[in-house]
Amino acid sequence: MRRGAEEARVFPGILQYPLRMVKLLQDHGITPLLVFDGGVLPAKREANRFRTEERARNKAEGEQLLREGELERAKEKFRKALSVSPTMCHQLVQHLKAMNVRFVVAPYEADAQLAFLVRERHALAAISEDSDLLAYGCRRVLYKLNEHSAEGGFVRFDDL
Repeated sequence: MRRGAEEARVFPGILQYPLRMVKLLQDHGITPLLVFDGGVLPAKREANRFRTEERARNKAEGEQLLREGELERAKEKFRKALSVSPTMCHQLVQHLKAMNVRFVVAPYEADAQLAFLVRERHALAAISEDSDLLAYGCRRVLYKLNEHSAEGGFVRFDDL
């Protein structure tokens, strides 16, 4: 019950970011197709365990910083401690359906699915925050899309 209560407090703010990004794309004449992570790859179990431990450390450090009155530093630690729960994904999916926004759930990692969708011309480009897409051979990637300026860095795989 406690986890659900924490999610209810935190989730509305988290939900707003992807919805704002969807609206930004739509406002610029782009039809978004969101891709969600699916199952955990067996080869990444150790990396996922490390990430879980790292989130727990960040949460503990954030709580300590909050007790010390270091609000901004605490917020940064709490941001790093967040994980996306199935409840959060479900709520986001409900909003996307209401907005008639297309989405798919990847068999495993979204990055590989995004690269496939671009390679097979089901999408013109992918938008990401990290460079993993290039490792999967994604042909066109828009990195670090700024929600205020609508600018980011565009990379074409063929230009590398």
